[in-house]
Amino acid sequence: MTSPNRVYFPKIFPGKVSEQNKRAIDWGKYNLVAYGSHSYVVVVSPELRIVQTLDEHRAHICAVKWAKMDIDHRDNQKGFQMQLASGDKGGTIIIWDVVEGNVITTLASPEQKAGVMEIQWHPTVYSVLVSLYDDGVFACWNLITCQKNWKISLPATSLGFCFNPFDLENVCAPQSTGQIVFVLDFSIDRAPTQIENKYRLANKSSGKGSNELLQMKFSETSKNLVYFLLSREILVFDLYFQQVITSIVLERQRSSFQDVLLCWDAPGLLFTIHQVFHHSSYS
Repeated sequence: MTSPNRVYFPKIFPGKVSEQNKRAIDWGKYNLVAYGSHSYVVVVSPELRIVQTLDEHRAHICAVKWAKMDIDHRDNQKGFQMQLASGDKGGTIIIWDVVEGNVITTLASPEQKAGVMEIQWHPTVYSVLVSLYDDGVFACWNLITCQKNWKISLPATSLGFCFNPFDLENVCAPQSTGQIVFVLDFSIDRAPTQIENKYRLANKSSGKGSNELLQMKFSETSKNLVYFLLSREILVFDLYFQQVITSIVLERQRSSFQDVLLCWDAPGLLFTIHQVFHHSSYS
């Protein structure tokens, strides 16, 4: 049986990333970072050594997400699978066996022309992947049948979505307008019907232009705590008290935020990705 500690042999050494790859990055539990570089998925070690490249997409990669659980095929001798999902601007999603560099499953619909905006593995049902597309289509995929369980339409202004880890029926989708759309009855078996707008963040101006809402993430360790990523500020918001409890304001000379990565085993630590592709850490 192979293991996550094996030696990898990348097939391709990619160049610089594209603007279209700007949110395609994820940090996995084996301390490996996966990111999009043009139409390639690149996996790097903490020492920034390229350990794997994945090449089957035919459009720019715009979303990547590590599976939360690996598959160990001890009975049928297929070996260890470290799985990763990636989505592209053509609307195609691929599930990868990163260890072997092989495609496990391709998810695509002829009628789906918009690009993939966000993908998330279901937190407890590992054969389910949830996706959001640029046109607002929100879909739940069965990875065994490679078919959609359902799909609905959210506003086309959606910026992404995230599960509430303490209430998996609750999914939030921040909007470019500053509104937060809540899906209150998420299920893998039936399409949601309870969808509400609950909050609105006003876009504030800063010394370097508009401070627009980019992203929202739930804390994995603190109930009711969410992080709102704006282009020049991070707001830590308590849903129970419905107020901001702290904020991180970006220094004037720094380039704007692009993404935020939370550490589940270090609740007070977060990493940010900036527009010029450098990173910062805050604690």
